[in-house]
Amino acid sequence: MVLDIDVDYYLSPRDDVWQDPLALSAHLQHFRPTALTVAYSVQGGYTPVRHRYLGPLTVLALSEPALAQDLLEKFQSLQPTLVKEQPEWSREQPIWVQAAAAALSGDLERAASLESGYRVQPIDKVSAAMLRHQYPLARHHLQNVSDPLESHYMKGMLAFREQNFNLAADTWSEMLDRESLEPRTLIYLLIFCGRAFAAAGRDKEALERFQQAREVDSTDSEAAFLAARSLVALKQLSEAARLYRRAIRLAPSRLETAEIRLELAEVYLDLGQKGLAERLLQLTLRAELPGFMKLRAEALKLKSALGKRFESP
Repeated sequence: MVLDIDVDYYLSPRDDVWQDPLALSAHLQHFRPTALTVAYSVQGGYTPVRHRYLGPLTVLALSEPALAQDLLEKFQSLQPTLVKEQPEWSREQPIWVQAAAAALSGDLERAASLESGYRVQPIDKVSAAMLRHQYPLARHHLQNVSDPLESHYMKGMLAFREQNFNLAADTWSEMLDRESLEPRTLIYLLIFCGRAFAAAGRDKEALERFQQAREVDSTDSEAAFLAARSLVALKQLSEAARLYRRAIRLAPSRLETAEIRLELAEVYLDLGQKGLAERLLQLTLRAELPGFMKLRAEALKLKSALGKRFESP
């Protein structure tokens, strides 16, 4: 058995530990992995750094559960304190245990000196706060991001998360106009900027950004798909249909293709091309789809049927 686990698995949406590695080991009962990988997401802000210990504790729980249980009880007894003093019991322990004990006691500086994985950059703090919808805290941490490029990008992302789409679009546009970015980063930012323009109802500017992304990489299915959406918003349905068809050819996954087909079917209906729409819906419904997609496909079939019923003889 192969076990691939992310430390975030143990955490609730509020960052509480809902299940510890010993409980997971007990659930596995007699199954023991022949290969084990543990992923950490401290960089980027997903995993609170104080929970990093859950990774090595998982490895220990699957090999020496009694020792893991003893350490877990000691970890659970620790609380952040004003006096930064290494717990006596951790002094002779392996480095990872000493680092975990320091972090759980609130001494992140010592933890980072012992193990580099505890070193959190300001941009990670901004990301962590945004992921938890703590926007005032994110703005506070943003003041400490020294890299101008990172700071500008995160300013736009913070505005986007707060649904201030105009500010996000304008912030990223300023960044795009003055920075020289490598192609993949450029496409990523162009698409995000286009999404912000679209959410703000600035469809022409959104289309321009999506088309710029397609100029950088003509095989990017997301850029083609989103450009088609903008064309629909701008009432350019024939051109939208052409781009939807191209996006279907480029799309890497069946699920993404199904979403594009549903939007294309609706465009066909609006163009009065019911035969094309119905064939596309039949093809889409043959695939395994999430429930909400099936409902949308059935709704479009009904729209097509009602349209036929009320056509003039």
